[in-house]
Amino acid sequence: MSNRRARTVFRRRDRTEGQIRLQGVVVRSLTDQLEMIRAIESLGVRPVIDSSFHLQELPAAFRHQEAGRHIGKIVVEM
Repeated sequence: MSNRRARTVFRRRDRTEGQIRLQGVVVRSLTDQLEMIRAIESLGVRPVIDSSFHLQELPAAFRHQEAGRHIGKIVVEM
């Protein structure tokens, strides 16, 4: 575990049982992370944007996420 430098953890609610499941991506080194970024960029992978909210609408953005009907990313513009 000592060679792991970066960890991204995502929280997702299971809509059928109301449970929360943790998922993560572990990148062991900066070189590995840069290779992963190059691979993603070369394949043209882009996030899907479901909706966009201004910072002043942050409570509405959280309600939208909590409803669980979004497909893709919820963007908060600053």
